[in-house]
Amino acid sequence: MESIAQKAEGIQAAAHFTEEALTTFLRPLWELFPDKRLQRSVQAMVRGLITTQTPHISKAMAVEKGATAWALSKRGYRLINTKRVTTWRLTKSLYRLAQQTVCEEGADRLVVAIDPVQFEKPYAQRMEGVSRVHKSRPPDVNGRARITWGYPAITATIVNLSRPATTYAHWFSYQSETFISQNREIYRALRMTRALFPSHQLCFVMDGGGDDQKFFQWVHQMRGAFIVTASHKNRQVEVWNDRLQRWEPMTIEELMALVLWQGQFRVRFHRAGRIKEHTVRLGWYRIRLPGEPEMPMWLLVAEKLDTEKNEEEEERLLGLLTNIPIDNLAAAQQVYQDWRLRNRIEHGYRFDQEAGLDVEQLMVRSLERMQRLFVFVLWAMHFVTHVLRVWPQEIVEWFQLLGGKLGHQQDRSGVYRLLWGLASLWTAISALTFVEDHPFPHHSATSFPPSTYG
Repeated sequence: MESIAQKAEGIQAAAHFTEEALTTFLRPLWELFPDKRLQRSVQAMVRGLITTQTPHISKAMAVEKGATAWALSKRGYRLINTKRVTTWRLTKSLYRLAQQTVCEEGADRLVVAIDPVQFEKPYAQRMEGVSRVHKSRPPDVNGRARITWGYPAITATIVNLSRPATTYAHWFSYQSETFISQNREIYRALRMTRALFPSHQLCFVMDGGGDDQKFFQWVHQMRGAFIVTASHKNRQVEVWNDRLQRWEPMTIEELMALVLWQGQFRVRFHRAGRIKEHTVRLGWYRIRLPGEPEMPMWLLVAEKLDTEKNEEEEERLLGLLTNIPIDNLAAAQQVYQDWRLRNRIEHGYRFDQEAGLDVEQLMVRSLERMQRLFVFVLWAMHFVTHVLRVWPQEIVEWFQLLGGKLGHQQDRSGVYRLLWGLASLWTAISALTFVEDHPFPHHSATSFPPSTYG
């Protein structure tokens, strides 16, 4: 039978491999810091965020052994508060990581999902910049969206690669003096993405929040494409009549009701941890906005057949606005599939916000510190997704088994089990380090008082 020391050697070998990979991955981040102590704190912070799965600085830094909890907490807060690296430079490290990821993947066309999100802080009424935000999930007791205290944020993420890449990330406040509007934040996300990838083909996808004439114009100015959900069904547009060779005024709602279906195909949908196949049929129109003849657009209508009775109307019948030319079924399918990639940014939010890194629980007071900690959480998320896609499959499966993968088809596997496996390994190493520095007082455990239960 193997001794505990022999088993510990196997754990240390896995930890050494993981630590080297983490050091290599974080190099663009910790090289920003001129002080070697801060560089070590960067690595400890990201490792702690993954291990504890919480942005509490004291808890995350306490994973490191060899010092008191108070000293480790001071290291974490010194890192967050340092003035030697500006918040902008720290945030820009995420964008450099995105450029590196795109270069490694060799992609020429990038699908970028832009999505605002509201982070809830229901008991934080006196914190700097805390705002009233609109939260739809989780809903209230009546199943409706609610207004609560929190902070808005917006990210732009490349979603057509094997791993996500962040091209814009900003945690902000409606109460801040520097806040102009949410549309301005969307414009900054567009501008930053184009600045990072000046020669790539960019396609921006958004939900109903992108159904805005300003958004269409901004993307057009930046030589990009867009696919957005048609949320304003009463929007007046002009549709091209092939038979009469003229433009005719109609509303989006009228066009969706009169669409002529051009074809159908089978699509896999992931919902509540299960995979279902549905038949989707497509139809499209060539349209333009009144007064915008130089900006041609298309309306793609998708209907999901054989749906369940409890599905809402917008889940069954969908309208998409795009400036990508649609002249055949293959082009229509490509537009529809590109728009469906938008769900990946929601999966990323779920990992950051709920069952993964729990970013809503950060315990700092200023907006600047929130943004800094937000960046560290995103770096931790990117490391886990990097491991999932880049490491050898045998090693990934080993970590997933360590994290609790049962082998069932309905397992919530992938990034979550990998996260828990990495956390289990680093927790074990922390425990071994503590025992090595503070040996167990076995001489005091040679005799025990008699049991009162006989």
